[in-house]
Amino acid sequence: MKENIGKPNMMEDETIGKILGIRDEISSMGGNDYEMPALEDILERLRDKKLKPEEALKEAMEIRARKVDYH
Repeated sequence: MKENIGKPNMMEDETIGKILGIRDEISSMGGNDYEMPALEDILERLRDKKLKPEEALKEAMEIRARKVDYH
């Protein structure tokens, strides 16, 4: 019987931490009409197992890249 059922795995925990760091970085840039809700959606889909950790991180990094390019 698996003991990790319903619990985040290490890769998921690391990904959540990285996405939270990206969220903090973007938050400090200001003018976040779209970015914060989009990042929260990514985190929710990751926690609900609707996104793989690598896909979630890729989406978050794309949001950051667009924000950096805009500024």
